[in-house]
Amino acid sequence: MNNRLTLGIVAFASCYLSATLALAQDQSKTEVCPNHFHRLPIYPEAKLCQMFDNTFPATLTYHASTDISNAAAFYLKELGKASKDVQVKGRRILHFTGDNHIIIISADGQGSQVDILMKDAF
Repeated sequence: MNNRLTLGIVAFASCYLSATLALAQDQSKTEVCPNHFHRLPIYPEAKLCQMFDNTFPATLTYHASTDISNAAAFYLKELGKASKDVQVKGRRILHFTGDNHIIIISADGQGSQVDILMKDAF
């Protein structure tokens, strides 16, 4: 995958998540974060979860009290080698199972924001 496509995925995910948050605020579930999202692990002690998972593609956004490197290391340990692992504009983007599960990790205050995009069931 080339950089233009990766930038496109980042732009899409950011726009999609922003639009989804703005338009579906009343439909979201803000609660204690689960340990898993459709069988994908969630970083321990995650906070501020926003789930949009009634249909696929499904998304989860949350805050992790760790930096980008540690959050990425968690996913690489739990899920194995990523099919693609790139850094774009300060974000770490991990693709798993081809491009079916994409995890975008961004710096956020004293930790990281983790965005999970699942195109289909795990």
